[in-house]
Amino acid sequence: MEQEPQQARAVRTRQAVVDAAVACLAGQGLAGSSTAAVARTAGVSQGALFRYFPTKVDLLAAAVQAVLAGLVARFVDEVAADPRRDGDDLLAVGLRALWAVFTDPALYGVYEVFLAARTDPALQQALDPILAAHADAELAVARRLFPVAAQQVADFDAVVIGLLTTLQGAAIGVAARPADGPPIELGFIETLIRSVLGLPAWSEDP
Repeated sequence: MEQEPQQARAVRTRQAVVDAAVACLAGQGLAGSSTAAVARTAGVSQGALFRYFPTKVDLLAAAVQAVLAGLVARFVDEVAADPRRDGDDLLAVGLRALWAVFTDPALYGVYEVFLAARTDPALQQALDPILAAHADAELAVARRLFPVAAQQVADFDAVVIGLLTTLQGAAIGVAARPADGPPIELGFIETLIRSVLGLPAWSEDP
């Protein structure tokens, strides 16, 4: 049987380590995401892990980047697949998809990394370009979904970032008290955003 090229094997191993870090963060949180735990989950030695990620900061940054990129792609796919995405209800569709993203177990793991970065300058520095690129991606998606509002609302970018920050705070707020569905605050957030963006009111059919 033909042997796998070394470069392809290296790419596959690195991805396996990143996937394992994401899985550990989602399932066990930051406390359960030691390099030993990640290596064990990935099926590699710690030595192999450190060849790709010399420090735990490097590993956590790669995991955060992977989670954020994956969730943006998931959000876009879910909005596109929703049968009610056309017309006045696009914001409601987007908010439902956003709430699912913000309460994803993998993102809860990322929140823990964010909190750890508060007192870890090296982690802050590693995350800074990742978060800046992620914000740009979020704004690009928002402009694509709401082109008219993006043109007409002077502070459109600030509204989008404010909405995402508010949803993130709400998601963190329910982390310790999981509910069956979105929090009651979500309705208020939708009404507020519709008012700011000048979007028509919408209510779901019974």
